Amino acid sequence: MTARSTARGDRPAPRTLLGVLARSAWFLEDEVSAIAELVPPGGVCVDVGAGYGLYTAAMITAVGTGGTVHAIEPQPSSRRVLDAVVRLYRADDRVVRHACAIGSAPGRSELSVPVRRGRAVSGRAFVTRHATGAGPNAADFAGERRYPVEVSTLDDLAALHGLTRLDMIKADVEGGELHVLTGGARTIARHRPIVQLEIEERHLDKYGISVAQVTGFLLDQGYTMHGWTRRGWRPAARVTDERRNYLFTP
Repeated sequence: MTARSTARGDRPAPRTLLGVLARSAWFLEDEVSAIAELVPPGGVCVDVGAGYGLYTAAMITAVGTGGTVHAIEPQPSSRRVLDAVVRLYRADDRVVRHACAIGSAPGRSELSVPVRRGRAVSGRAFVTRHATGAGPNAADFAGERRYPVEVSTLDDLAALHGLTRLDMIKADVEGGELHVLTGGARTIARHRPIVQLEIEERHLDKYGISVAQVTGFLLDQGYTMHGWTRRGWRPAARVTDERRNYLFTP
């Protein structure tokens, strides 16, 4: 049984190019292959920390011509690749791109982007608001670059765009996942979307957030947690060091 069959009912899932590649390519997370099973045609998705658009692309395919994907990415260099992906999929009319970060409250902050051998490592960037340091980036990288960034919330995004449904949220924000959730509390309670989060204690620590706080936010609302296995998403009792991504189904 897949996580989607538990939460939304069974239906055949189309195989996408990204889904096939995700099973063998090192640069794609295995979980990308399951997006088509989680999101119905005509659905609405939010990709928080869209990066180069790998999850966004899978969401585009899943929602089809009648759906919408909100891709949120504050880094200009990553957005250029994201834009190219959207054009490749001919999905400009279905993807709303947001040049901001998502947090617990609107405002302004800085984005810390670590640097290795003079090059920015965009996948380890994080919003500095509420952080007490660089966390594992301090040991893993020689330095950082900082850029001003606008911060919005999921609740504000939902209100601005008049969302009447929300089928899936994916958030990968290097430890700021709880801030994403709390800033979208009303939207999550109203629409009960499937939620996929990256949860790593080493990144949470710099925000003074525990794993239990992140999982508890959704478990306390009746969600069920799943971890990825070779057979797909399966119920998980706890967060472990062996996995980064967890799926929560209402």
